[in-house]
Amino acid sequence: MMGSGIGLAQTNDLGVFTNEGSVGPTPPGVSAHFDPAKGEYRITGGGANVWGTADAFYFVWKKASGDMTLTADVQWVGTSNAEHRKAVLMIRQSLDPGSAYADAVSHGNGLTSLQFRGAANEQTYQVMTQVDGPVRLRIERKESRFTMYAGKPNEELKLVGPVEYVGLKDPVYVGLGVCSHVATTLETAIFSNVKIEETPSAHLTSEQDHQRMMDLLHITSLRRGADGDPKSPSAANYDESKANSHSNLPDPLLLKNGKKVTAAKMWWDERRPEIVEDFDREIYGRLPKTTPKVNWEVVGTTKEMNGDVPVITKKLLGHVDNSAYPLVTVDIDLTLTTPANATGPVPVMMEFSWTPEFLASLAKRFPEMSAARSGPTWQQQVLAKGWGYAIYIPTSVQADNGEGLTQGVIGLVNKGQPRRLDDWGALRAWGWGASRALDYFEADKSVDAKQVGIDGHSRYGKAALVAMADDPRFAIAYISSSGEGGAKLFRRNFGEQIGNVAGTGEYHWMAGNLLKYAGPMSESDLPVDAHELIALCAPRPVFIGAGATNGDGWVDAKGMFLAAVGAGPVYKLLGKKDLGTIDFPPIETPLIDGDIAFRQHNAGHTPAPNWPAFLTFAGRYLNGPPVPARSK
Repeated sequence: MMGSGIGLAQTNDLGVFTNEGSVGPTPPGVSAHFDPAKGEYRITGGGANVWGTADAFYFVWKKASGDMTLTADVQWVGTSNAEHRKAVLMIRQSLDPGSAYADAVSHGNGLTSLQFRGAANEQTYQVMTQVDGPVRLRIERKESRFTMYAGKPNEELKLVGPVEYVGLKDPVYVGLGVCSHVATTLETAIFSNVKIEETPSAHLTSEQDHQRMMDLLHITSLRRGADGDPKSPSAANYDESKANSHSNLPDPLLLKNGKKVTAAKMWWDERRPEIVEDFDREIYGRLPKTTPKVNWEVVGTTKEMNGDVPVITKKLLGHVDNSAYPLVTVDIDLTLTTPANATGPVPVMMEFSWTPEFLASLAKRFPEMSAARSGPTWQQQVLAKGWGYAIYIPTSVQADNGEGLTQGVIGLVNKGQPRRLDDWGALRAWGWGASRALDYFEADKSVDAKQVGIDGHSRYGKAALVAMADDPRFAIAYISSSGEGGAKLFRRNFGEQIGNVAGTGEYHWMAGNLLKYAGPMSESDLPVDAHELIALCAPRPVFIGAGATNGDGWVDAKGMFLAAVGAGPVYKLLGKKDLGTIDFPPIETPLIDGDIAFRQHNAGHTPAPNWPAFLTFAGRYLNGPPVPARSK
């Protein structure tokens, strides 16, 4: 009786492959044998065809990911005159008969062809050539491009194809197969000199990867970003009259079909998903549907003093599961500090922070960051409220450069290969790491995981805002000097511009698709803007801070204020309070009576002066256990 569907046989030694079985209906007697001494695979297969919308053949395979080539010499056994029998070197999405695939085929009559089915259950097509057997075949996969090479063994191979956009996602099934082309008969082929070459992680420089993104977008040039040198022809604009403050912003409460959002349910069910999709596709890239699990390990616990408060500090590592691609290792660096005398679980503020080495170099570059820290540190101010704090190192999850995109969690998920245009960038990956830290806090009895806030400054302000928008479990956020790509309106011409973020030094933060808005398109073509990113945080409280224009003008304090104003209607729709004004306040004026807050301090590029105002704001939302009286 003829079998159907997927039949997996009991396997012995299959050399470079791991499994064998029928794809689609095949007759009895199908088999595969590997001769280690000769390095040959003898495969007897049946089945009606590998063609049309469904396949039937016998397959020897393994799972693989990334770019690869499969090469083999193919020779038919016996004197059969079956012209349409097929011996294949195949890469396919699944073992379903209708799976998408590409293969290099040797037919019984000497025809060789590159066959492909672009998507599941669609028709099959081919590119043909003629090489009489025995024949050497090779199929090569580079991202979505498949190329076949065919020729006589030990001779130069002829290129066939390539075929682009066969929709295969990792992992794929790569292997050898035989189809008799007659449902009830068998044919046998020998495959020798079989070789699979899997390409390791692609090591591209930032410039090379950036150019690759431009090539995918068919872009030849980008607009230059703003220059920090005031003498440059491209100097950043700090003249409010030239800032384009009154450009039309997308309405966060207007559906794409033109219908006005008038109820909270419409926001959650209809408008918010539209905004999320635009940010995912065009700005920050999509969070993968499946991400690796993280196993947290406490590697050290220390009892110490921070100022006059006894604390317990845990040093943690989050080991990201790399069993799917062992060439990339990721360990999330996190420390958690809680008051030693706490009478119960405490709220925690988690900072997206740099490594100690980078902080030292940053202090040299921005001396005001250290100078502004007279008095208690932010950690000591948090402890004074009876809360804990955590330090999360985002670069332990994903490097802060384009060259690292084939490493870190992005490289791990992509099996070491470069990103697609809508793949997640570093900002979203850093936010993903913060969410995994929150996973740990949910299991730590010293933490009130429903009262975990996040804070970040500069590029980490951008990442913290993205994390707040992505993960509704975070209770509150302090977003400091986040600028372009964060809380600043893209459409404002003040300080940093989209050309800076799209350049080789920062493009890795974002989706590749963002580059087109610094090329043939402009900021006004963006389907969303920063006010809608803030709106995605609603109804939870967000505090946006910045420094004076003289010292922190690059991040555009007013542009962030206007974005906060623009998010206000969503907060009000959800029963919360907006900023309470549309007028930019005098410097050092805290706007903290609503659920969106803003303050511009008079120092430079530093978060420190705004911490007291933020903690006053946060005190309305975070409530820890009673603070024990300190002994005198």
